[in-house]
Amino acid sequence: MELDTEHGTARLSTADLIGCRALAAMTHDQVTRIFTDALTLCGATIVKVASHAYPGQGLTCVAILEESHAVVHTWPESGIVHVDVFTCSGTLRTREAIAALGRIFEAETVTIHDVPRASGVPT
Repeated sequence: MELDTEHGTARLSTADLIGCRALAAMTHDQVTRIFTDALTLCGATIVKVASHAYPGQGLTCVAILEESHAVVHTWPESGIVHVDVFTCSGTLRTREAIAALGRIFEAETVTIHDVPRASGVPT
């Protein structure tokens, strides 16, 4: 697959954070703040944040970015966090943000996959 690097590359970074020891003690608001702080750290510009807390369980939080969007899903009862960041910008340091989330959630394992996507920019 060949990407249009002249107009920037699009990329989906998806991560599984397993064995997150600190997650169960965090409130949904704390997780949302940690997630948005990590996005800002990696250079993202947040336009809007929406989240849904599942009573007695986890959280799904979506951030609309100027660069595209990001999502976090949490399962505190099993210590699992999934993160997806889609960007059309080559400047976001998504791996840095995911690594920060792994440290804060005290993950035992962090697995990241980057999937190149078509840029969507007309040539």
